[in-house]
Amino acid sequence: MDYDRRKVQIMKKVLLLTAALCLLAGNSIAGPYGYVGVYLDMDRLVCESYATSGVIIVYVFHHGNDLGFQSAEFAMTYPTACYNIGKTPNPDYTLVMDDPTSPTGGAITFLSCDLGWKWSYMIQVLVAAPVPGYIEVVPHPATGLIQQAECTAGFPLYEVIQLNKFGFQQPCWLADDAEDASWGAIKGMYSE
Repeated sequence: MDYDRRKVQIMKKVLLLTAALCLLAGNSIAGPYGYVGVYLDMDRLVCESYATSGVIIVYVFHHGNDLGFQSAEFAMTYPTACYNIGKTPNPDYTLVMDDPTSPTGGAITFLSCDLGWKWSYMIQVLVAAPVPGYIEVVPHPATGLIQQAECTAGFPLYEVIQLNKFGFQQPCWLADDAEDASWGAIKGMYSE
């Protein structure tokens, strides 16, 4: 009899872990958090490049919290020997203030609210030499925050978790906080 109970307990844990992994793989990982990251591909799988010269294209992706997002405010930095030589905002934008893809920062607002992943910018980066470093989304100098606006009345702002730093000549840096936040959101769903 104890053997059967043990098997049931193990199966419950396996099912919980499987459900958690499915949620992580899906679109809705946010919970109360918003995320931002820089990637080489539209599937958000590659966040590093070992190109020694030439032009590469990177994308800045955002994910809103449970209430979505309609705009984002941030700045960006680039490693030595890598230069932002062109940028294209997502065609769904309605307003751009200053330049979010520069160290001085700015904001972008979209026509519609998003609950899943959305790219804000496609950036052409000239790699002049193979010098290790990171392209990263950093806090806007005026606010000291990376933030997005919810899709609720008044569009309240909330701070965003930086998922990664795009690595040049070195591995991508992944945030520990992003993993903890996602896992915390999943555990919270099962404790209710």
